Amino acid sequence: MFETELPYRIALGGSWIIGYGIRLYYERRARGVQRVSARHLTRERILYWMVFTAFLLPLIYVFSPILDTAHLALPAAVRWVGLPFAILGVALLRATHHALGTNWSGKLEIAVGHRLIVVGPYRRVRHPMYTALFCMAFAYSLLSANWIVAGVNIVAVTLMYLARVRDEEQMLIDQFGDEYRAYMRRTGRLVPKL
Repeated sequence: MFETELPYRIALGGSWIIGYGIRLYYERRARGVQRVSARHLTRERILYWMVFTAFLLPLIYVFSPILDTAHLALPAAVRWVGLPFAILGVALLRATHHALGTNWSGKLEIAVGHRLIVVGPYRRVRHPMYTALFCMAFAYSLLSANWIVAGVNIVAVTLMYLARVRDEEQMLIDQFGDEYRAYMRRTGRLVPKL
């Protein structure tokens, strides 16, 4: 089965490598930026590592047959739907990192000189990076057709989103007040408002 999965493994592996490369690049750019406030640091570290570990599972699928026992018999047409989601997820990840610049942090933190970002994907969506992560988890689920990869990735991203989003929004309300409240009224959380 390992060989018959090769096209899916290549598509998944390529999108994973590009996505991780983007994350590393922007993570390095944000290093050394002084942070003036942080919240729930222990929880944040746990969530960050939980999602990072979950996103390593697709690499195990790509390079090893060890997860093949959890294969789902999905038609090729359904599995290839994952590729546009992978492309969208990677493109959105790059656009959000680019828009945030050094404001980005893997934890709930406010940087010195932090400003409210309302450009790029943030013009219409408050949390496009979560949207990107959901797209990528969904893409990995379809491309791998593996219930372990799917379950772990979707659960990890969902748990992180549910645990963080309210605190993140409260932190930004505390920092930007009515400016952020007005921004919330005109934008959607994960997808643009109609």
